[in-house]
Amino acid sequence: MRLITTKPLEEIKKYAQKHDKNPDSLDYEIVSYSTDIVFSKDKSKHYEGDEVSEFLDDALFLQDFKIVQNYEINIVNKTQSLVDFKIAANSSLTKIVANFKAFCFDYDLLDDVALKYIQNAINKKFINSGLYLGLRQKKTNAILMQMIKDFKDEKIEEKNIILALGVDAIDSNDPELKLYYKEKKENQENIDYSKRGFVSAVNGGDLIIEFVKSIEAKDGKNLKCESIKAKRSNLKNEPDFKISENISQMENDKSIKYYANANGYVYFSNNTYDIKDSIDIEKITFKTTGSIEAGVNKDVTLNVFEADYLKDAIGPNLSIEASIVNVKGCVAQHSTINAQDVTIGAQTHSKSKIFAKKISINSHRGYCKGDEIFIERLENGVVEGKIVRINQCLGGKVIANKVYVQTLTTNTMFEISDLAVITNCIGENNKFLITANSSPIIAKSLTQNAEKLKENNDLLKNLPKLIQSKLAIINSNKESIIQIKQRIAQMQESNTPIPAAFFNKLKEFQNISQEYNDLKEQFNDANEKKKYILDEFAILQDKVFDARVINLNTWANLNEIRFKLTQPKIELSYNTSKDEKIYCIKLEKDPSIDDEEKSIKIVKIENNQGSEDDSLY
Repeated sequence: MRLITTKPLEEIKKYAQKHDKNPDSLDYEIVSYSTDIVFSKDKSKHYEGDEVSEFLDDALFLQDFKIVQNYEINIVNKTQSLVDFKIAANSSLTKIVANFKAFCFDYDLLDDVALKYIQNAINKKFINSGLYLGLRQKKTNAILMQMIKDFKDEKIEEKNIILALGVDAIDSNDPELKLYYKEKKENQENIDYSKRGFVSAVNGGDLIIEFVKSIEAKDGKNLKCESIKAKRSNLKNEPDFKISENISQMENDKSIKYYANANGYVYFSNNTYDIKDSIDIEKITFKTTGSIEAGVNKDVTLNVFEADYLKDAIGPNLSIEASIVNVKGCVAQHSTINAQDVTIGAQTHSKSKIFAKKISINSHRGYCKGDEIFIERLENGVVEGKIVRINQCLGGKVIANKVYVQTLTTNTMFEISDLAVITNCIGENNKFLITANSSPIIAKSLTQNAEKLKENNDLLKNLPKLIQSKLAIINSNKESIIQIKQRIAQMQESNTPIPAAFFNKLKEFQNISQEYNDLKEQFNDANEKKKYILDEFAILQDKVFDARVINLNTWANLNEIRFKLTQPKIELSYNTSKDEKIYCIKLEKDPSIDDEEKSIKIVKIENNQGSEDDSLY
């Protein structure tokens, strides 16, 4: 029975009731279908069959319209299914997927017949589910035909195919403010609770903030042509803060990005972001600020005003980092300062550390390392620098290329590579060690050369044994090799085949001889290298012969001046006496003495008469 209807399943029920049949024994075949779409009172359109596929265009599909589909069908008796499959939809009914399994497929069907059967079955599942034919269905003929072939060739066992797609709604999200200048600290795996981001240092050009705009909400439509309302944000889609002239912004449709125009740190006050280069603070403590990491190369100056000697301007267990650090007061134990330039107006604790190119400290008890260092009073602290100036030495250790001391009391140890100048020596038990190792660059070169020399000496120690073992093999086989060569010559004259063993023996002997010659050459090269390394040592250590210890007044009793050479290992020392007038103490080598160790001696110059010595400081 053929008829036109909008609801095929209801027609089957009517037909079954009229003809006294079980509805479950009936089915229908789709002959054709048409679609009527009404956009408004004045606008409608009629489509035959696949003409309605123009609604695959999202803009057209999202328009407000009413739809009616009419199906021309034949009601027939139900037969056994030749291809069984399932269709499923997502929760919003914007996606329909068919799942096919190879074992649910009749392999005896011809490909074209199978394709037609599957297409008809898909269309019926759509109609029975209240979905519209052709409206948003994808072109699947080629995919289905390939699936049929793959099933028959046993290439696949299962296949999922997207049959139709609606339009998903796009929800609007809330705008988001990303503070990139803080993210680096917040993402650290090992949390240091002293580092709480009191300052956030940045470089000029850094992306520091981004205001991510909310996405515009867009309504969707499912495959039953029902509208899907998108969620919309109630927040303003623009930033509610201001920026100073030190920050620039770049805006596009998605976000507004803010960049630092100069080095410094990000400062937020009165709802305005700014880049500043100076931090003024009363004191730094674990409780109030935590550690401050403004960056050594960020052009940030840190000023700490607490000046009371009985209080800590920088509290214990803190890390301070800035380009310039000015502290009027004291630095507590286990605190570290890293900067380009550091000034400490009071004193440093014995367990504090300071690292900077330029350092000035009033009273130093801790450790500091830099290029140019000034200490008003050294009180058992450690100083390591290139040029060090100290007004009062009350004990401690100084490692430097050059050191200038105004007043030297007792128990101070100096390690210098170039020069030590003492204006007033009023104490005993001070020690001066003059060694090239006190210069970091020379010390590094000396260490590298010492390692090379040890490696080379080990080679020179082992090579003679190897050379002798190869020579012993050569000597023990020399006669037999001569005999083999003679036998080969005789056999060549008589055209007699020569055994391969003869050639193998000659080849083996040639290899041993080559190894022997290579080892001898390696031994000679090692000897040459040793001479070169020793010459390098001599050049580096000549620095010690240029070094001077100068006292502009008289010496106190029992101050030791020691000169140390590494290659050869020589140490020469001199102990001063009370009121001794020695202006300069240095090391000299007497070229007239062949024995190198005996040719080296300490020279004492009693008064400042030489222009050469004047030029040293």
